[in-house]
Amino acid sequence: MWLQDFKKDEAAGTVPALSILWVMCDHTGGPPTADAEQADNDLAIGRIVDYVSHSKVWDSSAIFVEEDDAQNGVDHVDGHRSPGYVISPFTIQNGPTDHTYYTQVNMTRTIEQILGLPPMNQFDLVASPMRTAFVEGEASPENFKPWTHEPNQVPLDQGVTTSTASNTTDSTSVKALRVAWMKKKEHIFAGKLTKPDAEDRTRSIT
Repeated sequence: MWLQDFKKDEAAGTVPALSILWVMCDHTGGPPTADAEQADNDLAIGRIVDYVSHSKVWDSSAIFVEEDDAQNGVDHVDGHRSPGYVISPFTIQNGPTDHTYYTQVNMTRTIEQILGLPPMNQFDLVASPMRTAFVEGEASPENFKPWTHEPNQVPLDQGVTTSTASNTTDSTSVKALRVAWMKKKEHIFAGKLTKPDAEDRTRSIT
């Protein structure tokens, strides 16, 4: 669905300055298996980078990728760490490992700085942009080469059998969930939450 809109905007010269995509596999709840769901997400990210890097807007693009939170990803350094990626012709392609401490708020602040947007609150106001991730001065011509995604090596339907697929699509609970979601969707899109700058930014305190 995003690709359809992206191609139309690219052809019309109206690609938005900011697009936000949610790539999700329900926290690897399965089926399919956790490996298949991670492969599905990796493939989606690769395809997005592929499309953008082969488009007319690649020479002015930056793609930021972050996980919603660490979940159960505790490692040997810190239980709060999550993967974060910045993909752009203007990021440092080859160089030493950057050990600068960044948070999701630093990423938000960086996006605001690129787009010339004011901070939304005190947290992104004081956060530092991710300057160490980007080159200084002109980017190398090598950086502007497009990237072609790699096909998934793990079957995306791994762990899905005829019985699980049938249970997933035909069970009473899933049907009820679908009805509830459609009802909630109508409620959400009936308001102003999906319209930029439509909600009031001030709130009275009583």
